[in-house]
Amino acid sequence: MTDVKLKHLRGFVPLTQAAFANRMGVPARTLQDIEANKSATRPIHVNAAKWAVFETLAVDAIKGMAVPDDFIDLASRLLEVVAVPDACPVCKRPGVVRAARTGGDYSEYNCENCGTYRISGTAEAMWGHKKPVDHFRALGNARLKAELDTIPMIMSYSFD
Repeated sequence: MTDVKLKHLRGFVPLTQAAFANRMGVPARTLQDIEANKSATRPIHVNAAKWAVFETLAVDAIKGMAVPDDFIDLASRLLEVVAVPDACPVCKRPGVVRAARTGGDYSEYNCENCGTYRISGTAEAMWGHKKPVDHFRALGNARLKAELDTIPMIMSYSFD
């Protein structure tokens, strides 16, 4: 893959060059040099750029933005093979904090990526029968329906 295609990947997301480099995990100068043909594009740069696009679009999907269908299919396949104990039910990142039950029929999670949200008992029962990308969409729907200063609640109808 050439530097032009690396720049093309960056065009899929609304990030500056510096922000995209940060998402890739490389110094901004490295990305500048690659895009200016001063450095060669290595496979690790391509993989990092693909992951940066994936991660950025996944975050945007949570915020309710449209995501291309081919990306959704790829994201679903990737998320199906990534399972980490004590991970966020939505994005699968490790280190999620699960709040103690307060008597309601829901579980509350606090994830660095997804923020604080709740999943109803019925939605949790349906969780394993849904595609991982549906989890992102359900959280996006819950966020859209949540009132200001309230914690979004993923309900069974959030999957529609």
